[in-house]
Amino acid sequence: MSKQRNTTGNADNRILAKLNGQTDAPVLRRAEGLREFAESLTISYDSAFRKATSGELRTVRFGRRILVPADEVERVMKEGL
Repeated sequence: MSKQRNTTGNADNRILAKLNGQTDAPVLRRAEGLREFAESLTISYDSAFRKATSGELRTVRFGRRILVPADEVERVMKEGL
């Protein structure tokens, strides 16, 4: 008898869907890394880091990672840096 894992609705399915080019399953993120944030704005990581350390960009530290909360990403997309 083979064992089957029930992976319905978990992160594995979303990752596989994304890898297969299926974008019908939205992935909601509460924060993104500073590097991803910089890439999405087409600015350098160093510029984003300077904005974060000067306080112009609200960030959260999670271990060694610097994360930009989703609401801050939305604010920057609307108002700019």
